[in-house]
Amino acid sequence: MKKLTLNQSVIKEFCLYTGLSEAEAAGWTTLLQSAVSEIDGRIADRRSIERNQALLGHVAAALAFYRYRLLSGSGETVLKAGDLSVSSRGGITAARAVRDEALLAAGSLLKDTGFYFKATTQKECRKARPKSCQEE
Repeated sequence: MKKLTLNQSVIKEFCLYTGLSEAEAAGWTTLLQSAVSEIDGRIADRRSIERNQALLGHVAAALAFYRYRLLSGSGETVLKAGDLSVSSRGGITAARAVRDEALLAAGSLLKDTGFYFKATTQKECRKARPKSCQEE
C-alpha cells in the first residue's frame, strides 16, 4: 500500500515557511514526520497519493509549520507599559491561514474529520436516546 512519506520537498517547504536552514530543520524531524503521518492517515483514496504527492506534501509542510509556530511561540509580540500590556499573535494567525489554505486545496483528497451538527427529528432522537429526548 502506498504511503505519503517525509521527503526533501516537504522539508524545503517547511524551511521556506519557518526561515530555518535545512540543518536547523533537522531538529524538527519528529514534528515533520508527525504531520506527514497525520495527512497520510486522512487520505481518502490511497491511489491518489502518487499523482498528488506535491500537493499532499504541501499540506504536510503547512501543518508542520503551524505546529512549529505553536510550539516555538514565534510571532508573538508583547508590548508592556506599566500595568498595560498588549500582545499580538500574528505569526500563529498567519501559520493557521497557511495550514487552512493548504487543507482547503487538498480537500477532495482527504477524509473530512471535522465536527458537524446534524438536525434530527424527535422520532430519530427517541430511537437513539429515548430518555434524553422526552418532549417538554
